[in-house]
Amino acid sequence: MSALLFCRLKENIHMAKTKLGKDFKLNGTACWAHTDSPETYDGNEIGYSIMVKLENDEKTEAFKNALEELFNEVEEQLDKKANRKVPINLSVKEDKEYGECFKAKTKHEYKNKLTGELVKKTLPVFDKYGEPLPKGTKIGNGSTVQVAVTADPYIMNAKNYGITLRLNAVLVKDLKEYSGGGSAEGYGFDVEAKGEGAVGDSDDVEW
Repeated sequence: MSALLFCRLKENIHMAKTKLGKDFKLNGTACWAHTDSPETYDGNEIGYSIMVKLENDEKTEAFKNALEELFNEVEEQLDKKANRKVPINLSVKEDKEYGECFKAKTKHEYKNKLTGELVKKTLPVFDKYGEPLPKGTKIGNGSTVQVAVTADPYIMNAKNYGITLRLNAVLVKDLKEYSGGGSAEGYGFDVEAKGEGAVGDSDDVEW
């Protein structure tokens, strides 16, 4: 087999695998978003991610059913066999405050095939008007979002199989920006409004 034919065969196999995925839009509430900088684990960067609580429990169950149906449709096309007695992984994470959420993630870098160098990726994040959010904007818990994902079926081994949600882009409909250190109100302090002449007041006159 020639090298050219082998490369084309690999490309065709790759294309066939990518077609197994299906695109979805998730509408709901964001929590634990890592969209401006990668999430870290044990000090290592592991990629961009966001958890989304759908608008109600009925939509959560319906989406779980849709993901499982997708896996069932393509299972025979996957390279390995799953032990269906083991529960399927549907990218569902339990949050103490929000309950069942779907976690979507994507790599924050990729390797340049020509140079072998790692190239940083930027996740597309937009405001409700479709304009890119300013660099460094952190999406806080409770923000209303729409998240574009691709549901990719996989089988790592007989007991590790299911659907991973590949994060493609985020649209923020109502931003509750994460400040990192928290606010005075967040710690339960009684905060007074700034009076006339206070530092940071504008020159506008109010009546």
